[in-house]
Amino acid sequence: MRVRPFVLALASFVVCGVGIWASTAYADLSGRYRFVRNDGSIVEGEVVEEGDVYVVKVAQGITVRLRKNEVRDFRKIETEASRVDTAGDRPRTDKDGAGAITDDELTALLGADELGVDNEPDKDVLPALDLNPDGVAQMKAIAATDNVITTDHFALVYTSNRETALRLASRLEAIYRWNYKFAKMLNIEVRRPTHKLEIYFFGKHEEFMGYSANHGFQELGVLGFYMPDDNRSAFFDMDTWPPYAGAMERWKRAAPADRRRLSNWLRRTRDFQNMEVVQHEAAHHIHFNIGIFNSNARPPRWLSEGLAMMFELPPGSTGASLGTLNNNRIYQFQTNFASEQFRKSFPLKQWILNDEHFFRGGGWSYPVGWAITNYLYRKHRDKFASYMQKIAALDEDKAGETLEREKLFEDHFGVVDDKWQEAFFKYNMSLPVIRSQLPPLE
Repeated sequence: MRVRPFVLALASFVVCGVGIWASTAYADLSGRYRFVRNDGSIVEGEVVEEGDVYVVKVAQGITVRLRKNEVRDFRKIETEASRVDTAGDRPRTDKDGAGAITDDELTALLGADELGVDNEPDKDVLPALDLNPDGVAQMKAIAATDNVITTDHFALVYTSNRETALRLASRLEAIYRWNYKFAKMLNIEVRRPTHKLEIYFFGKHEEFMGYSANHGFQELGVLGFYMPDDNRSAFFDMDTWPPYAGAMERWKRAAPADRRRLSNWLRRTRDFQNMEVVQHEAAHHIHFNIGIFNSNARPPRWLSEGLAMMFELPPGSTGASLGTLNNNRIYQFQTNFASEQFRKSFPLKQWILNDEHFFRGGGWSYPVGWAITNYLYRKHRDKFASYMQKIAALDEDKAGETLEREKLFEDHFGVVDDKWQEAFFKYNMSLPVIRSQLPPLE
């Protein structure tokens, strides 16, 4: 039986060192700088200006081109300790499964504070996984490319430009470490995957849709997915998503006074969704490979999607991933359930017990799944830990059986009656929405 794919349809780091954050990205720069993009990701290196572009050398042989309107903040790096030593970088190649990201590249692209669970890579308990050469060779043949980036835990076959692929690969490692921390925090036994987790990153939307069609589905609006049957994820560069590509053409024809504003909005939106989709689907991929979910069992859909949404948030001023509340999902949930009458009549118990409610709801279902998962995690942490341990230990499809699911849920959290439902909605409707942390809106 084929398992439904896990699909997703339609913060800045605190760093130490000498320097003052600039208030604008439009200045004449030279020397070594740390830049914060609009999506919160960090690029650090020696910079040279070329018109409206900053050219940043982040490591030997690796140069990142930043459009000035993509930069939110920057600061000059003054101390030797903060420099990235590139003298020992090895020559780079993408042939025969090579192309590993160096520690220097990860630090430059991601920021040292995000490299590990507690600001350290913790390599003793998170050793690098072996590459599956046959699997990667098959992926390269399917994608018709020789391009592959390997990190400690991932093999990313890509047809996009290398710079974009590097940025996304760096987020994958951060999400892997956050999930490891999450599993240990809940006392779930972490399983070591058999090899690096395999991911496609397509440079064009049509490539992604062709790959999706070959896997038996081609739903409009799908931005990424994890396919349990072949244990691979796939994403594409949002620059080529038709709504964004069309919008890009429109802003090019806009009046000069509007062009920069529209361009900035479009790029911020694209960068946010690129990161959000990758972190969401990578979370699914990791959950089924390190033992948070049993790959031979089917967890409740609200839980599998809700947990992925707790890891999907790109970096922002309040944090990232599991380290902060997902303001976007709070906003969506509170908007959808603004009516008190609707909240009282909503069939929450049936929704928890039967996955068909999730599937019928489409994109509307996602904030509900997040709200249930976040509520149990934040308000009933010990019971949630025990519940997750039982879910991780389930065999076959018992998690999908209604009676089994009902008993397991009620043994930990009680009967979902009117009182339970009232407490659930009271908590979620009272969460503050930090408007500055919402995705860019026009």
